[in-house]
This record gives sequence, C-alpha cells and structure tokens, in this order.
Amino acid sequence: MRGTADTADPALAQTIADRFDLGAVVGAMRSLARPDDMGRRWSVDTDRGRFTVRTMDNWLPIVDAGTDVALQQAAAAAGVLLPTPVRSRDGNIIESIGGHRWRAYQHLPAGPPLAGPVSSGGRPRGRRRARHAARPGVAGRPGQPVARQATRPGQLGWAGVHRDRPAGTLGRATGGGGTDAGGPGRHRS
Repeated sequence: MRGTADTADPALAQTIADRFDLGAVVGAMRSLARPDDMGRRWSVDTDRGRFTVRTMDNWLPIVDAGTDVALQQAAAAAGVLLPTPVRSRDGNIIESIGGHRWRAYQHLPAGPPLAGPVSSGGRPRGRRRARHAARPGVAGRPGQPVARQATRPGQLGWAGVHRDRPAGTLGRATGGGGTDAGGPGRHRS
C-alpha cells in the first residue's frame, strides 16, 4: 500500500489478529479510509493473507450481526462477490478490543475495471456515432447522430428565446428541466 495512511500500534494489530485467528502480523496495519458513519476500515497483512478489519464504534444495526453475516453468506452463495466475514476464535462477529468494537473480513482484491478508459478525443471515431434518446428539451430528432444536430438557435427555432424572458429563466426555455405552456423545452412567444 502506498501513500500516507495512518498506521495502528503493532500490538493492537496483533491482538486483533489473535482474537480473530488471522495469523501472525507481518506488516503495519494501515487505514484504508477516513472514519465513516460506522467506524474506520484498516488493512492488516498476516502470514495467512490480507484482511480488512474495521471499527464498529458508531454502528446502529438494522439487524443483529448474526443476521447480517447470514445475509452476506446467502448473497455469496448466490454469486455476489463480497468480502467474507471472519468470526473470532470465540465465534463472535464483533469483538471489543482496545476500547473499540472490531469486525474482520477476508480481503477482497480488486479486479479489472468494469469498462475501458474513455477517450478524450473530440469526436467519435469509425462508424460509431453518439446518439441520444427521445428526451424533452434535447435538440434534434431521436436517433439522429449528434454531430448532425442543429446547433445554432436560428436552426432550432429558438431565435427569440432570450427575448421577452425574465432574467434567470433561459434554462427553462432551452430544455433545462422546466416547462412552459408549449411543453417541455418549448418557448411561448
């Protein structure tokens, strides 16, 4: 792990690893993120692998921890990819250690990105062209290539849109989300 993550006391890391039977700690226990509404997530490497542990100080459960783990296990059995919860040596899901409530999970490595990077090129390449759905207030016809849409106010019939409009209402007239008497994105002259 790179960066300037906070590190935990090595004795605390080993105590957590011992309580959850994670193995011998082989590196620094590092924070993964700032505290959130439940607590804080940490990464700890042991001789058995990498684990994610988190404080559960502010956790207000909708269901008890046992039901939560049962739901996670059912989701995993149905094919949902998620970190596997780790129970303590005593069979508990949450353990009080060093003044905090802790929970442990097997680390879930990140996979490949869901989509390739988006090109920063100006216009589409090849035979593919961007198309838009039939939405009120969008210039052009549904399914018409964006590159061929009318882009000048005179071509769109909006020549006088800005005229006779109160200040701050141009967005409504040009399809910015509001409606006029003529329907979404239409100007009433």
